[in-house]
Amino acid sequence: MLSSGVFVAIITALAALVYSLITSSKIKKISLSNPTIIRISGYIEEGAHAFLVREYKAVGFIIPVVAVLLLCLNNGALKLQAVSFLVGSVLSALSGW
Repeated sequence: MLSSGVFVAIITALAALVYSLITSSKIKKISLSNPTIIRISGYIEEGAHAFLVREYKAVGFIIPVVAVLLLCLNNGALKLQAVSFLVGSVLSALSGW
């Protein structure tokens, strides 16, 4: 049986996913007709992409090192922290992209 804390976390996560899908759908339906807005949004998109690429290159070296340290320095079931850390890192990167 799930504890109440885990149940609340799952329900909250599902509600957040539904909210993000609804909000994303509404935003995608907005049409851009002003050329200045289109040009500026292109700059923003380009800058965001450059930032993410640079951030992932920097963090990409740190994540494996921390995962190996977690694996080597923990005993027993705590070694699973390395797996949890890697899964969380990958999912975080995917959500940012």
